Amino acid sequence: MIQLTALTNEEATQLTQVINQIPALLQAIENLKAENHSLKTNLLLYTKEQVAQMLNVSVRQIETWVKAGRLRQISLSDPDAKRSKVVRFSQTDLSEFIYNHSTALNVNIDEAFPKKK
Repeated sequence: MIQLTALTNEEATQLTQVINQIPALLQAIENLKAENHSLKTNLLLYTKEQVAQMLNVSVRQIETWVKAGRLRQISLSDPDAKRSKVVRFSQTDLSEFIYNHSTALNVNIDEAFPKKK
């Protein structure tokens, strides 16, 4: 049970200030939710096969780079898969990998990730 007591003028002023800030705080929360949704929907993920094709190497070579820690993969859960785990590669990680190894790979980042028209 809430017990109401009389507020001093200072407490009433502080309470009014807090109440007046609520709409701006709610709007800020909505903005953050929208940004988070945008980040999730704009994240590009690729399969091992797609990455191998982009880099003109075998899937086995991709696995070797992952095992050596040179290329980062993202593990995803797949409720339908019995034992196999689903892995993907983010465009950000691939861009960094290509940038760091572009001479050895002989891959142009603009060709690997063409800009959408």
